Order: sequence, then C-alpha cells, then structure tokens
Amino acid sequence: MAKAKKTVPDLDQDTVKTLKGLEAELWNEITKFQESLDTSFSWSGLSTNAETIYQLSGAIRDKMPEPTKRDAVKQLCQHAYFVNRYASEKNRSTIESNFTSLKIDLRNVEEEILRLEKVLAGDISRIEDNLDFVKDSVTRSYIEESCKCLRAGAFRASVVMAGCALESMVRAIYQQTKGTDSSRLPFSRVIQVLEEDRQLQPDESAIVNICRSFRNLTGHPSGFQSTKDEASSLLSLTVEQLKKR
Repeated sequence: MAKAKKTVPDLDQDTVKTLKGLEAELWNEITKFQESLDTSFSWSGLSTNAETIYQLSGAIRDKMPEPTKRDAVKQLCQHAYFVNRYASEKNRSTIESNFTSLKIDLRNVEEEILRLEKVLAGDISRIEDNLDFVKDSVTRSYIEESCKCLRAGAFRASVVMAGCALESMVRAIYQQTKGTDSSRLPFSRVIQVLEEDRQLQPDESAIVNICRSFRNLTGHPSGFQSTKDEASSLLSLTVEQLKKR
C-alpha cells in the first residue's frame, strides 16, 4: 500500500503565526527543563518536559514550508530526540550536552522563522508599493483587498479580488470605446467584443481569460483549492495587465 504523501504547508500569515506560537511554547518548556536541571531535579519532571520538547520540535518541523527545512530544524529535532531518549534513560551528562545544542538550534530556527516573516511581507509589499499607477478607485480597492487576502492566507479570496480588478479594467475599456455601460453583458461577452474590435490584443485576452477562469473556479462552490503560488501569480499577472493600460 502506497504511503500517504504529507501535505506541505504554504507560506502565509497563519503559518508564520503558528510557527511563532510553537517556538514560544518550546522556549517555555526549555525554561522549565533548565529549572529542573538547576534546582528541583526530578527524573519524572524532566521526562515530562523532554517529551513535550520533542513533540513541539516535531510540530515546528512539520509546519515549516519547503524548501525552508534547513539544517537548523533537522538539528533541533535530532537533539530534542536525544534529550527525550536520555531523560527516559536517566543519563544526565548526555542530556545536558544535547540540551545545550538544542537551545542553539532553536535560536537558529527562530532566525529562520523571522526570515520567513520578512519574505512573506516582502512578496506582497512589492506589489502594494507599486500601485500608484492604478487611478480608478474601484479597481485599486480590489487590488488592495487581493493583497490583504494573500497576506492573510485567504488564497481563493485573493484570486477572486484580483479577477474583479481585471474585470473592472476590461469593462472600463468597453465603456471608453463603446460609450455604453456593459453591466448587463456577461464578462465573457465583453471580452469577446473587445477582441473583435482589437481593443484587447491576443496576449492580453489570454491573460484576462486565464484570470477569469480561475476567478470563476474559486468564486463558486467548485471545491477548487488555490495555493499561495497560484494566488500570487494571478495577482502579479493582474497588476502587470493593469500597468499596460
């Protein structure tokens, strides 16, 4: 029987928030463990703390998005395993050497989590910082909301808002060229008319239709699951398309 493939989390605000929470819990357990070593030494207390440390280290590893599972996370889990193992075996000297390494590893993991937080903020900020060219307030509001959704990890909502921004732009082109409102026309018909009138070039039309298809899939109860990469790519495509106008 084939082994089930483990789902790899996307990099989003919720993932970073969870990682920071797990990190704080782990530091709390490490503090308790250190106190037990220094003062009220108890094998039962150490074993309980060691097991929790081991479980929390594994939770951090499992929550880390690829390809960020670097040496620090692997080393953290390895030393947590040995702390847990030797606590059950009551081998104090080996516990202490692994525990010292464990704290160093967690500092490195902490830096990695902060790096992920900056990456996440930077990806979206690069889009948000370059929206001055969008003069239409309605279109701008859709793009800004798409960014907020992407930052929050609401990828389907981000795709829908990006699609709305693009539709707003296309209907504005129709209004300008035809002199009539297009609100009663299906979006697909508006695109078709602009294609026939050569107001949308083939490459533009292709991008608009791609974004429209994804918007329709995510905006209806189709069960379609958008990923961070898909949402980010569609948002970037939308922004690039808006820049051309």
